[in-house]
Parts: sequence; structure tokens; C-alpha cells
Amino acid sequence: MYTYTIEHKHGHYLIVKFDDQAGWYLDIIYVDEQHRGSGIAKEMLAEIANEDNYDRPIYLKASNCYGSDVYRLVKLYESFGFRQARQVDISTPFDYNMVLD
Repeated sequence: MYTYTIEHKHGHYLIVKFDDQAGWYLDIIYVDEQHRGSGIAKEMLAEIANEDNYDRPIYLKASNCYGSDVYRLVKLYESFGFRQARQVDISTPFDYNMVLD
């Protein structure tokens, strides 16, 4: 398994590659609380989506675990080319799987 924590000026993201799987898993995008809502997550997603160092696909899980609105997260991820990897009942907040091919 390969794990990379990429620092950003107001947060970081953690991306993981498991030896037995193709592609990457975007585990977390963290933005410092005082900078949330200012476009930092969008900057990080643009960096990830345009990065040639990551083999495709890139997986992530949209979740409201940290107080985020899962519908807004899904729209944000879709704006960077992610799509739903499988249909999941949105009332179960932790499993909204998405992929960037």
C-alpha cells in the first residue's frame, strides 16, 4: 500500500494506492475550519483530477460524516468528472461511492 499526504496551504488530502487494486482511493480532503467555503477543496480536487501521476481510476466516498451536505459534495465531485460508481440509497450517508475514470 502506498499512502501520500499532500499538503496544501490551508489543508491537505490523503490519497492511497493498494497493491492489489488498480487506481487510487482519495481518503480525505481536509480544509482548515477557518478557510472552509473559500474554494480550497475545489483547488485540491482540480489538482487531483489534472494530476498525471495518479493512474486512473480514482475512487472516493462522499459522506456527511464530518457535517458536510452529501448532496453538495456529490455535485462538487461531479463537477470535476467523478461519477457515481454504484447507486446507493442516499439515506445511508456513508456510502455514496464515486469514481474518476
